[in-house]
Amino acid sequence: MRHTLALGLSFALLLSGCSALTPRGDFSQAAITGAPLQFDISGKVGVRYLQNEQTRNDSAFFQWDQQDGNFNLQISGALGLGATQIYGSESNAVLVNSSTRIEADSASELLLKASGWQAPLESMTYWVVAQNAPGNQASTNQFDEMGRMTQTQSGAWMATLSYQDQERLPSLIRAKEDNSVNQVVLSIKTR
Repeated sequence: MRHTLALGLSFALLLSGCSALTPRGDFSQAAITGAPLQFDISGKVGVRYLQNEQTRNDSAFFQWDQQDGNFNLQISGALGLGATQIYGSESNAVLVNSSTRIEADSASELLLKASGWQAPLESMTYWVVAQNAPGNQASTNQFDEMGRMTQTQSGAWMATLSYQDQERLPSLIRAKEDNSVNQVVLSIKTR
């Protein structure tokens, strides 16, 4: 249960930290705009992790609404969690389902508190909008012929961003931790 909770929570929290970005302009410059972020996306998230020395894979469907610094995430699917809601702001995060309520001061703290698992949550929120995360070395970034970021690194995590046709925002983000089976895959179906 702890690791299935980790999947839902890690996904929700990776999205929830994205509160001050607007995708616009030249993505190859990976400029952080500081403009409020407002969007509604849905899709599927998958994680791979090690549990009791065995590789596990889990996935779930999501609906994520971001209004400036506030977020609301609905998760459903084969996580063993039932319907789960994760909501909050830049200064708090709450996870609620039929059997659990967990609160923390931040999305990262909530993930750690609920699961003991860490992931590049803050970086992934920038990757959703095809931007370099603060603290990432831009020299590790790679871009396609349209100037869209296709690869970036945050600490021990390497992310690959894939795009549909001429779209400027990624439809698939695959982040893998060096020397580990740990992986998070985010497939965005609607924006």
